[in-house]
Amino acid sequence: MASPLKGRIGSSADAVVSILSAEWPLSIKSIYSRINREHGFGVTYQAVHKIVCRLIAKGVIRKIDGKCELDIKWVEKEKNRFEKISDCYGEKAISFAQLENKGTINHSLKTLTEVAHFVMDFAIDFPNPENKKTVFHWWTLYPPFSLSNTEYQRMKLSIAVNDIYILCHSETPLNKSFKEEYEKMGAKVKLGMDAPFNPDTWVRGDYVCYLYFPADFRLKWDKYCNSKSTLKLDFDKILRHLYDTRAKFNLVLTKNATVADMIREQTLKQFK
Repeated sequence: MASPLKGRIGSSADAVVSILSAEWPLSIKSIYSRINREHGFGVTYQAVHKIVCRLIAKGVIRKIDGKCELDIKWVEKEKNRFEKISDCYGEKAISFAQLENKGTINHSLKTLTEVAHFVMDFAIDFPNPENKKTVFHWWTLYPPFSLSNTEYQRMKLSIAVNDIYILCHSETPLNKSFKEEYEKMGAKVKLGMDAPFNPDTWVRGDYVCYLYFPADFRLKWDKYCNSKSTLKLDFDKILRHLYDTRAKFNLVLTKNATVADMIREQTLKQFK
């Protein structure tokens, strides 16, 4: 797996992290000796000292009694980050560099949990330097009760740090309940919208994502949620459908500022 530092500080820094992953604590002199002997870098002591100081400033390394070791907080943060990538995207992670080069990426997710994770990642992590409004077009509102506490808090964060506008087709009592929850967190939501909802469409910054649900998934979901009262809903079937479904939820992700701005403008008109 590629080092999380690569592209930020340089391969010599990767070597320092690798050395301290195997043995610690070490003096800068010991790190200097190992980096040249074991990793084949022809770097000076001054260069290694500078790299270590930069890693300390970034919270990657901590220095205790004159010796260096990896900061456990950074280790835990990176561990959680890579576990999340593994859980959500499998072996083929979505790369911004790949998206920049190709313009469009096709990807698939296997479960609704992965879909929920990616929605939150999209709303938080995708670049939006001009702070443009984030918009979603959904056939049905994504159920917040299906999230763990950590995921729920992350969803609240994604809404809190963005201006999020959601257009939704379905007006079931369940969606009306979800709408109240989303609005309490700060999102703007409109139900009963007559717009293309196949696929669902997400827009953040200059990025546009199209999510294609399997046809049978939508049919079953609509069937289970088609009740005039939330009291008559069969939540056992709903929850089983959410957690037990294994299918291909296909994504088409593209960077296109013109299309993104057009969708955003059309969406915001619905809220005037």
